[in-house]
Amino acid sequence: MLPVLPFLVEELLGTAYSATVARHTGLLTGIYVAALFLFPPLWRRLSAHWGLRPVMLIGLVGLGSSLVFFTLFDDISPLYFGRLLDGFFASAVMPVVLAVISAHAPTSEWRAQRLEWLSIAAIAGFGYTDLMVDGAPSPHQSDTTLRWLTDRLRS
Repeated sequence: MLPVLPFLVEELLGTAYSATVARHTGLLTGIYVAALFLFPPLWRRLSAHWGLRPVMLIGLVGLGSSLVFFTLFDDISPLYFGRLLDGFFASAVMPVVLAVISAHAPTSEWRAQRLEWLSIAAIAGFGYTDLMVDGAPSPHQSDTTLRWLTDRLRS
């Protein structure tokens, strides 16, 4: 979401004034990171009560649903609530994944390798998304986006 966030903010505000777009992008990113910082203790308590799998499922379904939230509105205000939801549900997923890997590790070397792969995958996801966004169409034009994505995958 981060690589396309400035373009989405620009489209929703209807202005290309860089200071306004940068301010909203920074605030939206800050809300997401604050949620990532604040909510893991809540998810840890819930996972101790319900177990890891239900919390991971809630986090994944909630994160997917909150990302769909961005397509429903044409105003910037609900985007702030959507980013808070993104951070809330994302804060459930990564700690639980790390806990599952650690709990099922037969050896410390196996655990270290899997945690390394997970870190590499997360970093690669950020980098690949940045590469894909170059020249990407507006996220509100789903048929154009799908056509653009299939053209990129074919080439």
